[in-house]
This record gives sequence, structure tokens and C-alpha cells, in this order.
Amino acid sequence: MRDASTAIELDPTYSKGQVTLFSFLVDRYYRLASAHYYTGDFEAALKDFKKCLQLNPSSKGIRRKVEEVTKLVKKQRFDAAIHVEVRSYAEQVDFKDLRFSTPIEGPTIDYKNDGSSIDDYTITDRFILDMLQWHKEGKNLHIKFVYVILMKTIQYLKTLPNVIEVKMPKGKDETFRVCGDVHGQYYDFINIFNKFGYPSDSAPYLFNGDFTDRGNFSVEVALTIFCYKLVRPDTFFVLRGNHESPINRMFGFDGEVRHKYSGEIMQLFSECFRALPLAAILEKKVIILHGGLFRQDGVTIQDLQRIDRFTDSMSGLLEDILWSDPMDSMGRMPSRREAGTMFGPDITKAFLEKNHLELLVRSHEVKMDGYEVQHDIS
Repeated sequence: MRDASTAIELDPTYSKGQVTLFSFLVDRYYRLASAHYYTGDFEAALKDFKKCLQLNPSSKGIRRKVEEVTKLVKKQRFDAAIHVEVRSYAEQVDFKDLRFSTPIEGPTIDYKNDGSSIDDYTITDRFILDMLQWHKEGKNLHIKFVYVILMKTIQYLKTLPNVIEVKMPKGKDETFRVCGDVHGQYYDFINIFNKFGYPSDSAPYLFNGDFTDRGNFSVEVALTIFCYKLVRPDTFFVLRGNHESPINRMFGFDGEVRHKYSGEIMQLFSECFRALPLAAILEKKVIILHGGLFRQDGVTIQDLQRIDRFTDSMSGLLEDILWSDPMDSMGRMPSRREAGTMFGPDITKAFLEKNHLELLVRSHEVKMDGYEVQHDIS
């Protein structure tokens, strides 16, 4: 975001004869607008999308973005004007009053009493395996049980801190499995379990964000992850990535949910994402997070615990932890993503020493060998 702004400040005008500069400015304004959009600053995004349209009035794509963001700005302004705290959709749903038009087929979640309360339902390993097979056959889980999974997930995640403490299981296989950026690739996701073991007390997992978007089976991946979290809260973990946010309107997940289920289910997914923890500390030595480190020095774990994570508005430490990337050079540089920052080995070393940690594990980027060691500060 900062390098796009700097480029525009250097020369905010263009002449019709300067085609290269014209294209450069359209691209820069569009990138800046997109960055504001991703971080929830719709007012700033609208301003820059309008500048794009002014420069390129024939672009139907830019015009659609202006129309979309205009609606979002109006909604933001309306919400701010009436000063009413909007209750979460999960808190508004009275499960016993829900009515479903389709008959129940496929896997079912066991319940006690009359099943009128979310608390009556118990998700089990057996249900998860049945659901996995049902999804492999290309079938959607009944919407009733999607409500159950998401509402129970929201209820549980809200009890967790921003930074969770994780312990290694004791046993023969002392391996902790960290998986990043599954991005809705359901069959790759299942292959991880086939290769490294299905989640159990002796096979702990942590999914490090970005399990949605891009792939066509993000719903199935997310539901499986949430179910395992509920069944195995002490050995299965999930953190938030930058795609567990409104960016999923642009990269497929929002549309997938609305196609397979409904807008109400999308609201519940969004609440789940906002409630996800931001980082995990393994055995008090290793910090795991999705993106990276911060634009300011001296950040502590206590600072991270104080972040208001229950929001879609990306700024400050929340933006950085989800969006930042490492680089080989020392110091910091503006991010090529236009959000977060790029940070060098010296920044990593200082953060780890400040917080008495030994290793940082992060995701957010493709590594062709599966992983890469960077910032070797030993």
C-alpha cells in the first residue's frame, strides 16, 4: 500500500500521449484500492477505484468495483449513523425455530433430549469419517448440521485467547504437523491425513490459516477442520489466515457458500473466522502464525493478546500478523502485497529474543519443496 501511494505522489497526473505512465497509474491506483478493500477501509478503496474509473472510463470491471464498494460504503455509513451495536447472527439464531425444506440425507450428528438446542449435539470421530466419505461423493452435508457445526465452533472459539499455548503429545511419535494454505483443495487436504495420519491424540495438527478460497471445496475443508477442532480441542488447532476475511468475496469462498447453502450460513462462517486465534506457541519455544512480523519494534506476546481479533477491519498488528512476509535483506520494506510489511532476519531475531522464543513458523507463501528455512539466526 505504501509503495503504491508513493508512486502516485511522484506524479499524480498524466498526458494522453504518455501511454506507459497512464497504464502505470491505473495499475497503481487499482492496487492501492484493492489493498484498502482487503483491509476493510472501504471509504479509501472507493476513492481510489473512482480514480481508476476516471483514468479508464471504458473498463466494465472497474465500474463494477465502484458499484460494489459504493454499496459497502453506504452500509458502513448507515451502521455508523444509527449507532446500534449489531448482534452476531449466531446470537440471533434460535435453533429450535429453524425449519429446513429438504429432507435429511447423509451423515447425522448424534443428539440427546429433543435436539432443540445446539448443546444437545455431540460431534464424533465416526461422524467426521462419514462426512468425509459423503463429501468425497460430491454431496453436501445437510444444512441443519452445518448450522450445528458452525454455531458450536463459534461458541468454542470465543473462549480462546489470541495466542494459544500448545503442548506436544507424549509418546513414540513426537511429531507436530503444521499445514499451511490448503485453499479449498479437498483431495490434497485428505491426502495429508492419508500420508501423515488422521488427527488423533497421538497425531496432532495445526492448520495455519488460508484453508478457504481458490479451491472449489473450501466449505468441505472448513467444516472438517472445525469438526476436528471440536472433537480434539487439545491436539487439533486452527489459526486465522488473511483469506479468512472479507477478501473471500473476491477469491471464491463467499460465492461457494451461497451456492451450496445460503447467505445466513456465510454469516456464520464469517463469525467463525473472526473468532479464530491468531498465533500458537508450541512448548513455549516455537511461535506459529500465518503471515509474519510487525512494522514496529518491541512487540510482545502480551501485545498480541490485546488485539481485538473479532473484526474484519485490518490494521496495525492484526494486519501484519496475517499479511507480512520475510525477506533476505535486513530491516523492513513495504510489502509487495500492499498490506503488512516485509521483514528481515534482524527483525526476526529481535522478536524471538524479546519474547524468549527460538523459532518462528509461518505460511502464506508457496514453497515448492513443502517448506523452506529462512532467516537462519542460529
